[in-house]
Amino acid sequence: MVTAQKRVENVQDVPISIVAVSGAEIDRAHIQNFSQLTSVVPSLQFSTSNNFRNATISLRGIGQSGANPGIESSVGVFIDGAYVPGSSALIADLTDIQSVEVLSGPQGTLYGRNTPLGAVNIVTREPQVDLEAMLTAGYGNYDQTSVKGYVGGALATNVASRASFWARDRSGFAYNLATGKHVNDFAGAGGRLRTVWKPSDALKLDLATYYSNVSANDGVSDVIDAAGPTGVATPGYLAATAALGYTFQNYGNRDFVVQTQDLTNSKAIAYGSSLTVNYAFGNGYTLTAITAGDYNKGGGNPYANAALPQKILILTEQGIIKSSSQELRLASPAGRRLEYIAGLYAYRQTYDFNSTVTIGPDANRLLPLPAAAGGPTRFKAGDTEVTNVKLNTESEAVFGTAWFNLTDTWKIQAGARYVWEHKDGTIFHVNLPGANAAFRAAFGPNPVGPVSRTENNFTWLLSTQYKITPDIMVFATVSTGWKSGGFNARLTPVGVPVEFESESSTDYAVGIKSELFDRRFRLNVTAFDIELKNFQSSILNPVTRSGFITGNAGARETRGVEADFVAVLSEHVRLNGGITYLAAEYTDYANGPCYSGRPSDGAAPGTCTFNGLRPDRSPKVKLNIAANYVTPISDHLSLDARLEVQHTSSQTYDAALDPNTREPAVTLLNGNIALKPKEGRWALGLWARNLTDEHHFQFISATPATTLVSTGGVAGGRGYSGYYAEPRTYGVELTIRY
Repeated sequence: MVTAQKRVENVQDVPISIVAVSGAEIDRAHIQNFSQLTSVVPSLQFSTSNNFRNATISLRGIGQSGANPGIESSVGVFIDGAYVPGSSALIADLTDIQSVEVLSGPQGTLYGRNTPLGAVNIVTREPQVDLEAMLTAGYGNYDQTSVKGYVGGALATNVASRASFWARDRSGFAYNLATGKHVNDFAGAGGRLRTVWKPSDALKLDLATYYSNVSANDGVSDVIDAAGPTGVATPGYLAATAALGYTFQNYGNRDFVVQTQDLTNSKAIAYGSSLTVNYAFGNGYTLTAITAGDYNKGGGNPYANAALPQKILILTEQGIIKSSSQELRLASPAGRRLEYIAGLYAYRQTYDFNSTVTIGPDANRLLPLPAAAGGPTRFKAGDTEVTNVKLNTESEAVFGTAWFNLTDTWKIQAGARYVWEHKDGTIFHVNLPGANAAFRAAFGPNPVGPVSRTENNFTWLLSTQYKITPDIMVFATVSTGWKSGGFNARLTPVGVPVEFESESSTDYAVGIKSELFDRRFRLNVTAFDIELKNFQSSILNPVTRSGFITGNAGARETRGVEADFVAVLSEHVRLNGGITYLAAEYTDYANGPCYSGRPSDGAAPGTCTFNGLRPDRSPKVKLNIAANYVTPISDHLSLDARLEVQHTSSQTYDAALDPNTREPAVTLLNGNIALKPKEGRWALGLWARNLTDEHHFQFISATPATTLVSTGGVAGGRGYSGYYAEPRTYGVELTIRY
């Protein structure tokens, strides 16, 4: 059962491309966190780079571009019905989850905000009256220790509560030649408390709170093919680096060995609460009110940027998001010819972003300034640029969806949402006193000052569904989505516009949901066509490798097919899986940024056309297949085993489509096996992820700081670096239940 349409329904009756992962499936697949959820939801992607604040989420190859504080995600994340604006909460482990519902396509007619491409609905387990408890403790390679659990039951008459917690610690999986220590570690802990009070049969109050605190020395990237045609280790670079007293040694490729003085002290703190009040009127109508508040803090102090042995830049950044929301909706009685949900939504958010860029002692390039500016000038250690940004958002919306049950087998759905949104704030980029000409040219001040914009929008949905048989349903949907415009919070040269326009989408989808062979085989297939206009993009300047180019990246179209299945082959064997196929291309983007070395062929001088090209982070195929085997091995014990295959075809990570940032296809194997008694009171299991130890990157970019490194005279460095996904990990766990 799912709540994708704000009602409890069978997933087979919902005319949406939706993958619902139960809490039992999360536990069976040993999914620890949101990132690992992508192994069972092929349309979903989630990655981090040099610090937790820069985590990105996407569906169908589209989502959040870069990590600009002024750009919000196009995929909305909701926890127990409340919108979560920051990524910090997603770094936490998934513990005591009822289900995770991943909805593809615009969802604005029923969901709070920022869902032009889809929504992720995380539902935690509701407390029960009966006493129940669980404790799991584990140990794995890289000295990983973990503990998680919950306890719940009745506190008083009509009051039940449930507390859950988790803690995990892991050593780094990459070895740093520069320091002799391991990097890319993880340490975190968190908890959740949910209390339900039912003072009467009609009234239910549900209070949920959560907290997580995660830190890591992570975000360390590795140079790619250092001695290759586009690698950093040119003779000029090696000579200039040796003159600083460093010997470059990192010639290995994809070997989890790095060489850098540049480390990240990354932190992510998130907490929030929501109060959901449901009142059931005697005539079948239900009134729901959700009041929520959220705090997200993430960043690095400092954070990594160079992947090189010398100290080039010292970077810090911190983003704090504070949000509150109020939703009020009325649901009509179910089972009538006309059913509907109508509501109001209000949202407030402040985003405080602060960052610094400081020149390190080894930034030894002579910047080729013109004679009038003093001629070639070396960067000066200690010169600093400071960014202070405060952005405020106010949003109100009215929304509604109606279902017309024309017959017992044919239903039509229509939905609409009207939203008003205002954004304002201040943006300042300043240089501390004493900065020299080279620094001012590369990181010059830009006190933008006050910014403000107001806009409104109307989105809609039309859908029809028809049950061919009680077990086969077909549907067709047309829906629109929208996300407001905003402001570039990153450093830009004076005179470059900081404001960008709103983003919109139109999604056409047809699908079939079926249960066959006496419901032993479930197959759901959706074909879709998304037209996206004014995609909000923010990328590292591909030429200067400093500063960000932010704006609207024209129009693109993504056509594809999503499918998921479950096959019960016997009482012991079950198969399940899914696949997403994408055919994506830019359709109207003739003035994009050119990557280094690409000749300009765009509509404006110095730009490049992207028309007909495949966008970044859009792999053609992403699939997963899992085999589950459960069998008794004695009168009291059973064996529960799972083997999972996850495949992602090649994709380009750079938004400018630099071919040097292309990651080859990768296939991963995950598995686990456990012994359990029939009564289920305990379990002892072994688990492993990435069994074949594939060395692959979750993100690749041009190495940012190389333009500040000398390769001889005024010439700057080059090269590319990647952020590792986890290598093979494995461990043992013991679970005790009451």
